[in-house]
Amino acid sequence: MAEQVAWATGKPGWNEAFLGLEANTAAYSGRLVQARALTRRAIVSAQRNQDKAGAASYQAVASLYEALFGNAVEARKSAAAALVLYAGREVQSVAALASAFAGDTARAEALAADLEFLKTPSRISTSSQPFAAPLR
Repeated sequence: MAEQVAWATGKPGWNEAFLGLEANTAAYSGRLVQARALTRRAIVSAQRNQDKAGAASYQAVASLYEALFGNAVEARKSAAAALVLYAGREVQSVAALASAFAGDTARAEALAADLEFLKTPSRISTSSQPFAAPLR
């Protein structure tokens, strides 16, 4: 993977993507300190490229692995930071999951309710309508 990361270094869009993948691999392997450092680099790279959604996505995923590692306080802070960067559906979904795993059920439910609201037909783009779950 080091070879691919070296290739991506300095290439907008690719640099942060490979850093994010490397961070996920580090977290999966139990190397949380390394995962945090790589995530920070991915976020900075995405922000440098004016990619708010990407930066927020890396932050949200970091909040999820913080929660899964049992770091509830850090997971909550990281999820909140992701939503400040960009509160898109994908970021909200991952932040809700991280909040739930971190024991912040009120926040998870609030985010889930917001996602339900966003699912109403008037709020869904026509390109994604065939993939939307039916309303209850």
